[in-house]
Amino acid sequence: MGGALEVIQTVRMLYDDVMDGGLTRRGRPTARARLAAHHKRAGWYGEPTRYSDVCSIALWGAVPRLVDRVVDGLPDTAELRIARYKNGAYYIATPLRMGLAPLDVLP
Repeated sequence: MGGALEVIQTVRMLYDDVMDGGLTRRGRPTARARLAAHHKRAGWYGEPTRYSDVCSIALWGAVPRLVDRVVDGLPDTAELRIARYKNGAYYIATPLRMGLAPLDVLP
């Protein structure tokens, strides 16, 4: 259970860094900055920052599947139900509400 929550929190930080363009977190380079630096050192084609952003967003998109794999086989507890609900709220409901808000179609 704790592992599932750690996966969610870690990937949320990656996504947050993409959204705010963060290059440091607690005085150290973010994963986003490190991925961009790796891209540049490797001499790969394309924009390093775009590469790092795409990697971070792809990981964010994989979180529901990763969390399911971490908690698979655990007994159904209140904590597990809360974690699954929060995962859905963070990664599905909240982004949908944010996207629909400017259209003024929410109740």
